[in-house]
Amino acid sequence: MELCKRSTAELRERSTAELRERSTAELRERSTAELRERSTAELRERSTAELRERSTAELRERSTAELRERSTAELRERSTAELRERSTAELRERSTAELQGFARRKKISLWFVGSLLLVSTLILTIGLAATTRTENVTVGGYYPGIILGFGSFLGIIGIHLVENRRQMLVAAIVFLSFGVVAAFCCAIVDGVFAARHIEPRPLSAGRCQFYSSGAGYLYDVYQTEVTCYSLSGRCQLKVRSNTCYCCDLYACGSAEPSPAYYEFVGVRSCRDVVHLYRLLWASTVLNVLGLCLGIVTAAVLGAFKDMVPLSQLAYGPSPPPQILYNPAQQILAYTGLCPPSMSVPTCSSYPLPLQPSSAPPASADLFLPEDTESPSQCHSSHGHPHAPSPCTPAYFLPGEKPPPYVP
Repeated sequence: MELCKRSTAELRERSTAELRERSTAELRERSTAELRERSTAELRERSTAELRERSTAELRERSTAELRERSTAELRERSTAELRERSTAELRERSTAELQGFARRKKISLWFVGSLLLVSTLILTIGLAATTRTENVTVGGYYPGIILGFGSFLGIIGIHLVENRRQMLVAAIVFLSFGVVAAFCCAIVDGVFAARHIEPRPLSAGRCQFYSSGAGYLYDVYQTEVTCYSLSGRCQLKVRSNTCYCCDLYACGSAEPSPAYYEFVGVRSCRDVVHLYRLLWASTVLNVLGLCLGIVTAAVLGAFKDMVPLSQLAYGPSPPPQILYNPAQQILAYTGLCPPSMSVPTCSSYPLPLQPSSAPPASADLFLPEDTESPSQCHSSHGHPHAPSPCTPAYFLPGEKPPPYVP
């Protein structure tokens, strides 16, 4: 009995211990599985939240960057368009104003030069008429008419020129300056001579006589003596044919010469002497007018010669120089520029870009350097077949300056 009880107690203890171990193991396994599931779920949630936050942040950054780029591009396009429109409008307004100013200055210059040419023609005509009216009086200011007329002619040609306009107008201004000086001198000479040496009163009153040669006598060969009366008595005066003489102006018996002309040779009547007096004063007035008008015209031409002609306003700015990018050297280099001390080929192993459609035709003459080699004759430097050449041949249009060197 005791054995049975002992065995039963031992079995109970064993079964209880086994149950305890099993339940403990099961609890451990369950708790471990639950912890694993919880930790896995938490990790999943955390990773999902982090991924969402990261994706949201990346999307925000991307969208912000895209919006910034788009807004920047739109602003640039708008600003560029506005600047182009403003610059185009300003250029149009300036060109229109310059064209209007140039046309107005040209019209004013033509008016002044034409007026001076007309005045110089009158000076020349009246001066020649006064000079050839008599033989012994050869005063007449027609020289300023020649000089001012030639200067006006040069001014008219220079106003209509485009290339040599400045040189022609400078020559016209020089001639006008000499003409102004000559007009000043001739005006003084004609005025003083008409005022001091010609007395119009006896001529207008009819106290002067005209003598013409008789029939059958040659001109300037036959002379006669006429009797003149004065306060001191009477005297004899020798006159030639076709002469108007005034005894009132002749000083009989005086050794000093008369201050006024008492005879005028080579006239058809005494009326020609009155015409001479009027022509001299008209020449004086015209010379004074030519003096003033010549000064103003020279000033107008001097201001007009520095203005831009109409043909240059239509030209646009010169095109920018062509730039090639060398990926091997990672620099921007201008075409056709190379230091003279480097022993490298004068052409590039990279193909040149195509020229735009606005380039000049193939028939246009291009200035090419003599030492430029063709692409087929290029060779590499220092024995490296794949090394790119640091410079390319230059192709510049006539009159185009090369760009500055970029080291």
